[in-house]
Amino acid sequence: MNIVFYTLGTLGDVMPYVKVAKRLQSKKNRVIFLSNEVFREYITAHGFFFYPVSDRETFNRVFSNPRTWTPEGVDDHVREYHMPAYRPAYEYMRDLVGSGEKVLAVYQGSMNGVKMACMEFGIPSVQLVLAPSAFHSSVDPCFPLRAQIAEKDREAVMPIIEQKMRDKQYELFIDPFVNPLRRELGLSEWARADLETMESETHRAALFPEWFRPIPEDWPKELKCLGFPLDEQK
Repeated sequence: MNIVFYTLGTLGDVMPYVKVAKRLQSKKNRVIFLSNEVFREYITAHGFFFYPVSDRETFNRVFSNPRTWTPEGVDDHVREYHMPAYRPAYEYMRDLVGSGEKVLAVYQGSMNGVKMACMEFGIPSVQLVLAPSAFHSSVDPCFPLRAQIAEKDREAVMPIIEQKMRDKQYELFIDPFVNPLRRELGLSEWARADLETMESETHRAALFPEWFRPIPEDWPKELKCLGFPLDEQK
């Protein structure tokens, strides 16, 4: 079995995935990481196979830009750092499946080239999230919406906000970046109406315990809280 982990971001994003991967690595399981070249040495030092889907220059340019760390720079960060990784991640998964080997994908986020390949080829997958902010809730939203929207208004206001977020995702990322790539790959374009399907997952796991963030009733029912990925104490 090939277990493919996909995570981009900083070392703080990669480390929890490495801790989980260490529990899954065995003679029967080959662990593969798709990430930025910056993390090659850290990942291979743990005995995992590494394939770069983003280069060192891009990492240094994006994360040395002060704007990246501001709310105003979020969209630029996605366009410059995450969008270019779509093609190499998708093509790696496509070729791995084409080799006839069994594959399981574990990825961060709900919009990336690995997930796109999972949707196209029926690859079993798990979305592994690091923080409660990965999920929206109309009942009990995370900060800052929790502080900005009165509890009595959440049921009416939160669905409007979530729809606006989907529209923004489609207009800024899917239509101008992902759909041209899908055409080049011979795949049908994603329509705005496909966003809800794209966000769905069969399996989700969170790397925090339930007491860390009580689970709102409108969070995904399939979510499993695994707890913090701490090292074993000897």
